[in-house]
Amino acid sequence: FNKCENFKKFELNTELYKYIYDSDYYVSSIHKLGTEELMEALTKSMSSNTDSIKNTYKSIAIIGKPNSGKSTLFNKLLNEERAIVSSISGTTRDRLEETIKFDSDSYNIIDTAGVPRKKQKNQIDRYASSLAVGQLENSVIAFLVVDAKQGINFEDMRLISECIENKVTPILIMNKWDLLKEEEKLFINKNIASLLKKYSWLKILRISALNGKGVKNLNTVIYDLQKQLSTRITTHELNILFREIWTKKPPHPFRGRRAKLKYVTQYDVYPPSFSFILSGRVPINYQNFIDNRLRDTYNFDNICLNIKFKN
Repeated sequence: FNKCENFKKFELNTELYKYIYDSDYYVSSIHKLGTEELMEALTKSMSSNTDSIKNTYKSIAIIGKPNSGKSTLFNKLLNEERAIVSSISGTTRDRLEETIKFDSDSYNIIDTAGVPRKKQKNQIDRYASSLAVGQLENSVIAFLVVDAKQGINFEDMRLISECIENKVTPILIMNKWDLLKEEEKLFINKNIASLLKKYSWLKILRISALNGKGVKNLNTVIYDLQKQLSTRITTHELNILFREIWTKKPPHPFRGRRAKLKYVTQYDVYPPSFSFILSGRVPINYQNFIDNRLRDTYNFDNICLNIKFKN
């Protein structure tokens, strides 16, 4: 509350305000009264926010269509019935968050609401599914749970695209795999290979969340992904590699002009993020070529990369 220089705190209805606001501060901006207390509170708040940003590096979102087995997997990972499990589609609408351990590291794991077809959404479902997709912004890895009996469809592909767009590494988890016959497994595997040709690096696990078969493999997968996501490469090493690549196999001219590489640098991790500074633009196929060379050279086998080409 500003402009409090002319009256005392007890003159305000503080008993009412404490039910409305988490905290209240009384200041006079022009006279600099009460500002030290406010700044101290802001500093503490910023410090706690920094901790939450660090936790993002170890946050995992469980996403997928309704009734795919997300909550069953969540409960299996926790070894307790934390989320409501039902055969009724759309049971989970609230976000559930817990801390679990994969090997020796702790992770925040979030069970989100199912993302139904657009035509099937009511107002509550729209709100819940928007939170589910929005949760990707606060995660570095996403478990995309798919009912193996239904296979992959447009909604699953859309969620994969949402992950890539948000630079979140998805793990495709084909749940209820134990319910398939051998010929069904062959068909589903062919379907996956065909639909995910563009994302051939994507890690796929085939599990049964209900009986736990294959769930322990997530320990090894998460450990490997964390190593890849935290990898740092020096600017010197990157420039030696890509200057040689640019010389041996330069990009085709784009609109009559061949781009030259000025330099390349890695500016972030989770995921590894690279910036290529160029004297022109490069075609999409050459951008894909650069992506593949980074993956092959530095063993970025199953993670999303963030590569920017700047003219």
